Amino acid sequence: MKPILFISFFYFAAYTLADVLVTTPKGTVRGRELISPSNRTFYGFTGIPFAKPPLGALRFQAPEEAEPWEGIVNATQDPNKCFQVNSDSETENEDCLYINVFTPALDLAKSTKKLPVVLSIYGGAFRSGSAGYRRGGPDFFVQRDIISVSFNYRIGPFGFLSTGDLVIPGNAGLKDQQLALQWTYENIELFGGNKSHITLQGQSAGGASVTYQLLNPKSEGVIKSALVESGSALCPWAWAKDNLPYTKRLATVVNNNTKLTNTSTSFLLDFLQSVPAREVDAASATLFSSAIPLPTLEPEHEGAFITKPMYELLEAGNIVKVPLFIGINSEEHINMAADIAHLQRIAANYDKNPLALVPFQFNTNTKETRTMVANLLKEAYVGNSTFSEKLGSVVQYYSDSAFTKSVIRFGELYARHSSEVYFYQFSYKGSMGIYNYSIDGADNVAHGEETHYISVTKAGSFDNTKPERFPADDVLTQSRLIELWTNFYKYGNPTLESQEVISNITWPAVADDNFLYLNINNSLELRDTPKSPKFNVWRDIFENYASRPYIVF
Repeated sequence: MKPILFISFFYFAAYTLADVLVTTPKGTVRGRELISPSNRTFYGFTGIPFAKPPLGALRFQAPEEAEPWEGIVNATQDPNKCFQVNSDSETENEDCLYINVFTPALDLAKSTKKLPVVLSIYGGAFRSGSAGYRRGGPDFFVQRDIISVSFNYRIGPFGFLSTGDLVIPGNAGLKDQQLALQWTYENIELFGGNKSHITLQGQSAGGASVTYQLLNPKSEGVIKSALVESGSALCPWAWAKDNLPYTKRLATVVNNNTKLTNTSTSFLLDFLQSVPAREVDAASATLFSSAIPLPTLEPEHEGAFITKPMYELLEAGNIVKVPLFIGINSEEHINMAADIAHLQRIAANYDKNPLALVPFQFNTNTKETRTMVANLLKEAYVGNSTFSEKLGSVVQYYSDSAFTKSVIRFGELYARHSSEVYFYQFSYKGSMGIYNYSIDGADNVAHGEETHYISVTKAGSFDNTKPERFPADDVLTQSRLIELWTNFYKYGNPTLESQEVISNITWPAVADDNFLYLNINNSLELRDTPKSPKFNVWRDIFENYASRPYIVF
């Protein structure tokens, strides 16, 4: 999955370097005072080691807990980013496994009153992303007495390289997330947090990561609730069938595009661990346009993160059952409207070759069956017209095939085993969302647009902490999102209490006999079954024509 749009946001806030100290079992860390948009003082600790630097023999492997340290770790600056695919920055480093804590009151560490915690996992298609303070401040929630935690996890080859066997079993990045979750559970009370009240939150690949953690039994008793925006482990871009071919190509590129004579998996590991990290990173940039390694099913072994198909685990109820807040934006791939000529080429291809609409899960079916599936999808999106006549339907198809059908299906199946699933669609189009794409026949709220309402964001003249700079409906929508998210973080229910800002609405959980969801637009409205009737078609073709086992949807 290619990034939709990248904009750098630099968030500078006033802070002082007073003696803001917390002592953890591993050692003492120094934080800093920060000031929220409502002029409330809070405390930030950025760059706390939660794992050993994954260097040398730890490259590509599962993380290990950080060693104890002497003295004081200076946690007042954003930590190094993990290496990004197709990016080159001095702030990128293999030594990047650090965690950040933002808390409104350190004296709570000595109090019996502990605050709810949100632990956030960044998105970025498993190829980019980082955590700190400048990337998007958690102020809106910290000033509402919620402790915010974020962390770096390895991405690209450093996080997801695998050889398909026990030499490099894969999923190191998901295991980084798991260790950060465990660190939070074991340490957050020292910062005033309630370890029994941790919400795991993520957007895009971060959302997919949250759902992966819900499929791992080690999360039982550690996660109190989960909030997922625009991603799931069922998304086709969140899984790779086999990363070994990529591993071999990576080694070849590192070796000056000369094929290695020995391609045993143990040799590949030794070779790729012996070269400088920046050479591996540069090779991943060379391969960027063709592939990146992704989460994968591991061989059975102690320490494996996931070994069985995600869809089958979910459908069988082999999940961690917690309240789940999950949803989509109204047109995740509306960014495609920025290039009409490209859309026209895609549409012409679908009109000429309808089989191109058929997902890879149907590759083993007969041509007759795949043709039937193609016709059902074509009927769902353009009826008796063509894609060339309805370019907006190309956007809809991409949005649904890559994102929405997989997120909706995760919520639908999860609700069979958990009585508390709250599904939303974010449909409000405002200037605070930043993106401005549109095309006839498609909705217009892009992937990631909701994040510009709920994370403190400043770039040039854009500053979402200054309500006077935005239309009244934007400000109301921002207040609504922050209220819904805050309620869920605190209570596991986004509308537990009647509140005027959210129109005193009561948002029911998804039930067996209905799939009510909250459509968030200029008004808040309960509707039945997101993205129907197209989603119903997707569900039907999988149930009637795809071959088991399903891995993604």
